[in-house]
Amino acid sequence: GQAVYKYVNPAKPFNDVSISITGGKFSSDPSEYVAENYRVKPGSSPYTVEKYVINDNVTSNSQISSSLSNSGNYTLGADLTGRFGSGIMCASDVTINLNGHSIAVNAEQGAFLVRGTMKLTLNGEGVVSNSNAGGPAVWTAGTNPTVTINGGTYVTEHQETIYCENGTIYITGGSFRTNNATKTFLLNCKDANYKAGTAKIIVTGGKFYDFNPADCTAEGAGTSFVADGYTSVQRADEVINNVTHKVWEVVAE
Repeated sequence: GQAVYKYVNPAKPFNDVSISITGGKFSSDPSEYVAENYRVKPGSSPYTVEKYVINDNVTSNSQISSSLSNSGNYTLGADLTGRFGSGIMCASDVTINLNGHSIAVNAEQGAFLVRGTMKLTLNGEGVVSNSNAGGPAVWTAGTNPTVTINGGTYVTEHQETIYCENGTIYITGGSFRTNNATKTFLLNCKDANYKAGTAKIIVTGGKFYDFNPADCTAEGAGTSFVADGYTSVQRADEVINNVTHKVWEVVAE
């Protein structure tokens, strides 16, 4: 149906009837009647009810692979290691709290592949690594996906750790490193889409190893992914696994 109505006839109370909505589109807000693990999709018009799972203890590969087909908020309860095929496919609106754990994958299309108009938010401390020589940690593709990275450590063997084919990737925190000999494309967009304005990486925080996000050559000489009002500051070198790295940190001006 297109609307939800309360029965208000005092002569015929409807107290013994419950309504539990698990889908549909409505002209008025049905939030009062939405079932557990469902919600009214934020900003939807008409009001659209979608599945929204809250899982505070994701402990297996199958859980994260299958559960992310539903929008929801997921918190890791264990380290996850393995091959996730073409990466972890993210549904329409997914938030993951790394919660001090790691996700280690071998996936050519990225540890996280965010497509269409999907949204992914990555929170908390933890490590996302991709051992595939052809795969980044995060890859956006399709119509207009959005990724927000608020924390975590992202490490790849591929020269690209974060790749935006289309859509927007916001980086507000976290650290980013590639073990590849080529460091030039740690953050990278598809060239044609970057020039057309449909592929964007916007940085307002985070640490970047052997890569200055405010002055790089990823999209040509002098490329800056750093937002207005922020600056990239070179910090002291860091040694990781006996390798010395130059470090840049993005902070507010």
